[in-house]
Amino acid sequence: MELDLSYNSLTSLPDFLGQMPKLKRITAHHNRLTTLPTWFSKLDFEAELNLSNNQLAEIPEWLQSLEQVKKVSVSHNQLTSVPSWFVKFETLDLSSNPLKPEAFPVITTLLENNKTLKSLK
Repeated sequence: MELDLSYNSLTSLPDFLGQMPKLKRITAHHNRLTTLPTWFSKLDFEAELNLSNNQLAEIPEWLQSLEQVKKVSVSHNQLTSVPSWFVKFETLDLSSNPLKPEAFPVITTLLENNKTLKSLK
């Protein structure tokens, strides 16, 4: 099952979604999300996660446990840093975030040492 919650000005995702085991994809771009609920980590997501155009200031550590996700878009958020474990994704869109200079060594490492990364914006 797929759920598209885009363009709704949501500030959070409702907890009852975490109790829907058949939910395989949530698209939640163009909202006002500042955090992601922990139940997100318990779902068996498919290959893509689009959280672009929100107000996320950080990416929670548990996101790395989403084994099936290969493509992540977190463009147009408020991210100032990049977690080093982002190397697990094949496609990563970080564009239009206010990244601090400290993030660039991590991005360089992603580019130099990542054998699975196919696209980085």
